[in-house]
Amino acid sequence: MKLPNCLPLFALYMFISMAHSLLPAVSLWYSGQLLNIVQRAVDSQNLDTKYVVKIAAGHLACRLGNSFLQVSRTTCRRHLDIHINTHFKAHIVHAHTRLDCPTFEDSAVQRQLEEHQGAFGFSSAAWEGLIGAITTLQSVLQVVTQFSVLVNLLRQQKDGILFALLTTIPIMIQYSGVNSSISQAYAAVCSDKNFVRMYGLRDLSTQPQHRKELVAGDLGPYIYKQFQSLQKLLGPYALSFRETRRLYISRKPGWMSSLFTLCSEIPKIVFAFRAVHSPEKLPVSLASLNVIQESVSSFTLMVYQIYREAESLSENLQSIKSLYKLDEIENRVRDGNTHFLENTLSLSDGIAIEFRNVSFKYPWADAYALRNVSFKIEKGRLCVIVGVNGSGKSTILKLLARLYDPTEGQIFLDGKDIQTLVLADLRRSIAVLFQDYTHFPLSIAENIGMGDPTHAFDEDQIRQAAQLGGATEVIEKLPEGFDTYLQRPREARDMFVNLPPEMDTLFGKKIQNSGVKSRRKADRSDDTGLSGGEMQRLALSRTFMRTLNPESHIGLLLFDEPSASLDPEAEHDLFDRLRKLRGSKTMVFSSHRFGNLTRHADLILYIKMSETIESGTHDELLAKGGGYAAMYNIQARAFM
Repeated sequence: MKLPNCLPLFALYMFISMAHSLLPAVSLWYSGQLLNIVQRAVDSQNLDTKYVVKIAAGHLACRLGNSFLQVSRTTCRRHLDIHINTHFKAHIVHAHTRLDCPTFEDSAVQRQLEEHQGAFGFSSAAWEGLIGAITTLQSVLQVVTQFSVLVNLLRQQKDGILFALLTTIPIMIQYSGVNSSISQAYAAVCSDKNFVRMYGLRDLSTQPQHRKELVAGDLGPYIYKQFQSLQKLLGPYALSFRETRRLYISRKPGWMSSLFTLCSEIPKIVFAFRAVHSPEKLPVSLASLNVIQESVSSFTLMVYQIYREAESLSENLQSIKSLYKLDEIENRVRDGNTHFLENTLSLSDGIAIEFRNVSFKYPWADAYALRNVSFKIEKGRLCVIVGVNGSGKSTILKLLARLYDPTEGQIFLDGKDIQTLVLADLRRSIAVLFQDYTHFPLSIAENIGMGDPTHAFDEDQIRQAAQLGGATEVIEKLPEGFDTYLQRPREARDMFVNLPPEMDTLFGKKIQNSGVKSRRKADRSDDTGLSGGEMQRLALSRTFMRTLNPESHIGLLLFDEPSASLDPEAEHDLFDRLRKLRGSKTMVFSSHRFGNLTRHADLILYIKMSETIESGTHDELLAKGGGYAAMYNIQARAFM
């Protein structure tokens, strides 16, 4: 496990942990020496003052040293926690972004990924496993050293073994009980745009609904690079609220505890001196009992802690191992070795497509989504695939984007088998809009900009793409315009818990609740009130973004029901803009609506029951009087 910039900090943490584990035994030895001094003073009526001062000073030094090491260990762990959390989060974002659709959708892979998405963030299982191993080692060392000193002390004291057993029984009963939790009120409001964006990128890489667009747009490298740069920019502030709160709750007492420790030891030292000067009034057994009780309590706590840690140690260590196995998951869609962008001039005329006896069924299905489909589309042509819902229209587009590979048959692009092409080249030459498109948990500007990751922050191109998608007016009516978040990342949502009912605002934010809150409530802050048609315009804008850059080499446009939520006027404007690309791009549409688009198509494929039934132009298919003509007439009658 390679953790950059962590080795010196980790070595320091190990050193402090081991030193901290030895101090209780040393402190116990000094306590025993104090008892021996008192015992000898009572027996011989003689006192070695210098030796008493030396032992007392050593005892106090141990206690103060214990507090110092405790604070140092907590501080060191907090910094380690930040470094390692950052490393593991980036590691898992990378593990997610590299997976293709069929691999990501596999239930076994999903279970493997979910193992590392704990309640306190991605890295909790692996990091807690590592810390658990160190803490167990520390506890074992502390128990062994403390046990040897404790046995020697008990032998020197009358009824020491009995006192130890009597002390152990109530402690074990206490530790076996159920710890009660104290309800706390807390609030979290996020205003840092970089923080919101970083967790938006994380959600984009991990949430299944974005997988198709992430893979088809080859967004993985961009997301991973941007996520890492934001982590570096935010530094220790990259932790989520839950992780930060966990660190806060787990903080050890600070330097005030050292003063408290010093004060709590003074009565024992005073007692020792008074026992020397007036042994007949202060029995030694009282001091012995006090030391034995304290020592046995500490020893029993360590034994119990080892027992609790051993239960989860093996599981946590296995979690670390399985985390790095994520990189070993093989994608089902294998990369090719033939470059597709070598002759970029040929792409300026579009891409030729051929399906040759293609059959396909989804990994989770028994029935075929396509069966023995064959057709050809020449460069720069406009093809419309029509048919009823579930006939296989969307599947053809997914196969062209190579989200999946055919179960049988072959697909050729410009005469080359699609499975031999370098995936990055293929996806850089295609722009696709899926029917079940999603909006990324990022700002509207970056939602559009990620259509072309190389120009994701080019404001001019983003605004131009919004204009082409018909989304400019929609965006400008929003209070934050292009900076609006359609869906705020979960880790960046405002949280208000157990706040008093009279509190209406906090940090300038209105609290959307009434009464004292007894459970966590997150303010989503993402209700933009946009209609389905307006949301589709934003998705269209992202697709147009991919076509604006002259160096993008887009030769194939795929649209899956692009006007399903648009009104007739918006649909007409969209198709008018798309027809202007005719001749320079090959365009493939799927639709169950007839009219403006189908009348201007160079080729129409009519699909029914997963098979290609008819192909030709609009006029040719109407003249045939087959299935296409029947569907067209049904829709046309509604306007007669």
